[in-house]
Amino acid sequence: MLRLFKVKTPLSLLMAAYFQCDAECFIKILRWITVISIRYNVIGNKSAKDQESTYNKIANDIMRDEIGMDGIARSLANIYPKDDEFQHDFVAKTMPSRQSSRKLLFSLRRIDQHLSVSNAEPSVDLTLEHVLPYNPGDQWQEAFGRENYESAIDRLGNMALLPPNRNPGQEPFEQKRRILEESGYCINGHIAGYREWNIDSLQEHQQWLATQAKTLWRADSLEK
Repeated sequence: MLRLFKVKTPLSLLMAAYFQCDAECFIKILRWITVISIRYNVIGNKSAKDQESTYNKIANDIMRDEIGMDGIARSLANIYPKDDEFQHDFVAKTMPSRQSSRKLLFSLRRIDQHLSVSNAEPSVDLTLEHVLPYNPGDQWQEAFGRENYESAIDRLGNMALLPPNRNPGQEPFEQKRRILEESGYCINGHIAGYREWNIDSLQEHQQWLATQAKTLWRADSLEK
């Protein structure tokens, strides 16, 4: 995940933990860093300056054997976006799919897996489907408002998961709904529950996604 999203700031801490901590503690630290990276870097898109100094200080303290797991958790809590902040950032998140398709697929597949009753990982052979399509026709533009549709296309809430051979393209939402519902994916099923797809339903769906993401990428030890 860190490589996919090009998050390099925690490397000093991970190296120190790898050499100085036992396996259980290292795995816990790695989990904390993964959650922070999703909340702080990927969704929050915040400056890495404060984050880097925190990671480096913890790394130095670990190497000098001057900090335990409770101290590491307290220090990391300073750069951990809490639930309300993360959900706020997620609800407003836009991620251009043409530059970030692998990152979007990773995020949506993980959320869908989290929602699945069987916890089965979705197929890797999936593509992103824009519910509101690129280059939408007049019917789609009218549904979103001609002043809104361009800013809505790359919203996280406008993305679905489909196999490559099931791309409905420019079809009206009524037809897309059937394809999404038949796909069996949880995210698609939630989208298919709307009778219309417009800026209000997109926003509501993205709020729902934010709630799922908040539960999935959460570190209880850092919320205190």
